[in-house]
Amino acid sequence: MMNLLLAQTAQQHQTRRSSLFLWVLRELETIDAPLLHPNVRALTGKLQGDFRLRVGKWRILFTPHIEKKIIYVFAIVPRGGAY
Repeated sequence: MMNLLLAQTAQQHQTRRSSLFLWVLRELETIDAPLLHPNVRALTGKLQGDFRLRVGKWRILFTPHIEKKIIYVFAIVPRGGAY
């Protein structure tokens, strides 16, 4: 299991939509191998090296640190504004 580290912008969802925030984080916490999950895709362009997880209409943008077993979540955004 990976540990989650949230950026300040990702933490803002905790107070705005706590049920959504918890649902998204539960989804992310259940992933043992985040890069092999079918809803995870590598990002390109200026976000190359980062990944996104699709959870319903939401996108979780993150940077995995596999050797440290940490997922750094830097954004939780609606699908249309993700990139």
